[in-house]
Amino acid sequence: MGLEACSIPVLELKGFEAWIDGFRVGPVSLEVRGGIVQAIIGPNGSGKTTLLKGIGGILPSRGSILFCGREAPRVPGRAGLVDYVPAEPQADPYARVEEIFRVSSIGLEGVLDELSWLLEVAGRRFGSLSMGQRKLLCVLRGLFSRRPVLLLDEPLSHLDVAWQSWLINKIKDISKYKIIIISLHELHLLSELADRALLLDNGRPVLNVDVLDIGKHLALIERVYRTNLRAISGEGYTIILPFPKRGPREAENRGKAPGETPKRL
Repeated sequence: MGLEACSIPVLELKGFEAWIDGFRVGPVSLEVRGGIVQAIIGPNGSGKTTLLKGIGGILPSRGSILFCGREAPRVPGRAGLVDYVPAEPQADPYARVEEIFRVSSIGLEGVLDELSWLLEVAGRRFGSLSMGQRKLLCVLRGLFSRRPVLLLDEPLSHLDVAWQSWLINKIKDISKYKIIIISLHELHLLSELADRALLLDNGRPVLNVDVLDIGKHLALIERVYRTNLRAISGEGYTIILPFPKRGPREAENRGKAPGETPKRL
């Protein structure tokens, strides 16, 4: 099952659920096409990683996943269809960078044209690199993989602003021929990186919207995150920022049911 199955890749979730240790996410019904970056947002513990791992076949799931109209196998990696890159960089700490790329079937030479800095670290062991360098290497393996579906869990975490900018541009570029789904905490970069955003609240999907319209749903997003936010919109972007000057809500609203309207200060 590969990109040759259709000219424009399409991934469909129909009544999809995933779970771990009694925590369940879904049901989620979603369609992601090539050229569209789908973000998953929500507070810590809302189910973003669980959903991504379910799509990747790493966690138990039910419901349908179709790629180009065909049912995806229920196995880890969905039989060569999906790459999942976790939020925390993972690789053998004693493996050298060049070895990591070699065993991933990409090969270091496949990325040197764009990233010559890799020559400087090619002989270093993974465990000796900074957290940001380790994260970048793991994301690169997913970006340059031939698999048509890429799941990125918090891809911008640990990266400095220069690498965040490079990665945003690269993700947008490869989304033309890959299905890309990301989880994201950086709401201020949402409209730069993604096209649509799925909001989760304690495992429940409550909103899936074009990122340029997300400011229209600020009240709902505030309720889900249980904090004060502000939305700043311009031509072609919407930035969502914390608004701490109005005071935190966490202590006041702790224990409220999901979706219950927090008290305004």
